[in-house]
Amino acid sequence: MKYVVLFMFLLWTAISDAQPENSHWNGQQLELGKTYYTFADNLTLRAKPDASGDKIALLPVNTAVTIEAISKSVITVNGIALPWVQVTANGKKGYLASGLISLARLPFNNDSHLLYIRVNSNTRDEYAQQISFRLAGNNTYRELGTFDLQNLSFAVNVYDNRGLTGIDHVIQVDYLAESCGEEGGLSYFTFSTKTGDFNSLGYFSSVGDADVYHKIERLIFPNDEHGNQGMIIYSGEEGSYLDDNDSEYRTVQKVREYAWQDGKLVTPIVKFVYN
Repeated sequence: MKYVVLFMFLLWTAISDAQPENSHWNGQQLELGKTYYTFADNLTLRAKPDASGDKIALLPVNTAVTIEAISKSVITVNGIALPWVQVTANGKKGYLASGLISLARLPFNNDSHLLYIRVNSNTRDEYAQQISFRLAGNNTYRELGTFDLQNLSFAVNVYDNRGLTGIDHVIQVDYLAESCGEEGGLSYFTFSTKTGDFNSLGYFSSVGDADVYHKIERLIFPNDEHGNQGMIIYSGEEGSYLDDNDSEYRTVQKVREYAWQDGKLVTPIVKFVYN
């Protein structure tokens, strides 16, 4: 039995360790030569890596900036200390606080874009971080919300509506568990370009502890394999040994359907209790 459970864990770990294109980790720096986009509006481009540096220009939200150099000078923005970076923007060269540059820019289907950064309002806990989303287009922006990060290593992906009516996109945050027992899983959001509604469907946990314990949860959408039209399927599995002798491993599997109507869930998703 141990070998079966170990195989399940290794399979889950292999999936979790596959680094998606838009992957981010704590303390990550912007890449030299890569183009990013400003998250802040009217972001000040300065002549030196200091808040007192002369102003060269004000950059609107969603302005393309190419990273030329990373300074040793650090500035704390939204509770997170990150270095100043030298950039080229609109033909001008200067310095920006890297904490105000979006980690990535992902396209929506109406020529607008999803921008996001890390924030931390808890000065006592550097690991209590959140992700803040903005909708950007045509030099305008709108706040979409700030949500807790379940793991500081994560990736963000934008999909089509995956078969859900009344919305245009499903946004998925994949948490990248890097060690045994570390919390992984998925956070899901929906977005309508027509109404501008950006809503959370919740966080769904995945964690594995070698051959001792595992839990895997996810949502299945109408256009996914095994999906049902007009429904979101919540699927979960938890397993652990029943005794100290590791002689019997119990796995509990649960599935529940939630009706989807007029761009939203008819009833909120209630997390499984495995017992």
